[in-house]
Amino acid sequence: MKLSLLLIAIAVLEIIFNITNYNLFLTILSLIWYISSVLIIYLAVTLTIKYKAKQINIKEFLQALKSKSKNSISPLSSLCVSLAAKIGVGSLSGIALAIYFGGLGTIFWITIISLLVSINTYLECLLGIKYRERINGNYLGGPSYYIKKCLGDKKLSFLYSLFTIIAYSILFLSVQTNTIASISKYYHFNNQYLVPILFASILIIIIKGLNLITKVNNKLVPLMLILYLTLGIYVTIANYHMLPRLLIQVFKAAFNPRSIISVFLIGMQRAIFVTESSLGTSAISASSCDNEPSSQGMLEVLGIHITTFIVCLTTFMIIATS
Repeated sequence: MKLSLLLIAIAVLEIIFNITNYNLFLTILSLIWYISSVLIIYLAVTLTIKYKAKQINIKEFLQALKSKSKNSISPLSSLCVSLAAKIGVGSLSGIALAIYFGGLGTIFWITIISLLVSINTYLECLLGIKYRERINGNYLGGPSYYIKKCLGDKKLSFLYSLFTIIAYSILFLSVQTNTIASISKYYHFNNQYLVPILFASILIIIIKGLNLITKVNNKLVPLMLILYLTLGIYVTIANYHMLPRLLIQVFKAAFNPRSIISVFLIGMQRAIFVTESSLGTSAISASSCDNEPSSQGMLEVLGIHITTFIVCLTTFMIIATS
């Protein structure tokens, strides 16, 4: 059976079981998660050995930051677009959920797994740039392109595009909008006005195309990171006396014999969701920049490290010290 037909069959069964038997739906969903996660971890270990732990090579990160693009989309602009996609529900409320369901030990596994699977993103970017196309003066690439060209499977390429559009345009966007709406009630902001404002602002940016998207992200992402990091540093300094005990609690929870499997699995799933590593989305933004492939790949890996070691750890410190 072709992979595309298998994916369609699984998607149809998931929809049916979600309506008729929710418990069975959750069981199948968990099984898919575990199988996918094992494959992702196996690939990450293999690539880490092959590329000699490239994802922690500081010298290559510095070289990548100095790289320049030959088109209007600069390397740092594409990095900001990638960060804008990664920083959000997963690295904020997602960390809160991880702590709620798995305890303090989940942050240890989120950090380790994020560091490991980031090499998958590097390979995705190399493939995205290699098999991209130039359309109307702009580079377009990503998994849908290299699946079609490298694997020669147009149906699987179409399915990836379809599932990605559904996931990001409907599912992920709904979760993010709901999170914003839930928080806004604490500031006495009427949600009847919030959703139209969000919709209109996003629509205007998207209609104007890739150039406006990158310009907006170039302004918002650095500002967002600086403000959030400043908040995290303040909270950490204010609670410095708690750090030794907190560190001990994290390690104890991460390696507790009675719960290590569940803590590891929750941390692993959160890490993959937060970094979007192995989802292929980083390759889409990386392909828009006419930069040297290896340098652009390293910038995308750096984006994962920024998300994990700045945003996720800041979120963890804010929650854990409270």
